[in-house]
Amino acid sequence: MVQKGRGGTYLKLMATRRPGFGARANDTFWFVYVLRCKDESLYTGITKDISRRCEQHQKGIASKYTRSRLPVKLVYQEPQRNQSLALKREAAIKAMTRKQKLAMIRLQKRRTTTAALPLSGVATGRSARREETRDEHTTRGR
Repeated sequence: MVQKGRGGTYLKLMATRRPGFGARANDTFWFVYVLRCKDESLYTGITKDISRRCEQHQKGIASKYTRSRLPVKLVYQEPQRNQSLALKREAAIKAMTRKQKLAMIRLQKRRTTTAALPLSGVATGRSARREETRDEHTTRGR
């Protein structure tokens, strides 16, 4: 598209608006991740390649914070469609209290553990909650 400006004419290229513009088929998700450090502190970051980034953290070349708190363990990961959403979610997680972060980690752990269990022989519903509560009460008294 050609537009006229003060100093004459100039060429302005504009991207056409179409579904999926800017996203190629081979693009991968961005991930928000949380690491647990040796001193039990939590570190939050974003990346496109979690395994590579965790390896960098373990080698001490990813961040100054984790470098002095090795080893680290990946305890949470969450996919996001793009970098902008990943940055926003990272900021939201960093704004959480430690207690909220630990609850978020536990919730994801339960979901992945439950999804991996076979359906036969697994207690579900109210009876499972009663059994868990009963187990907690019996172990507290010992």
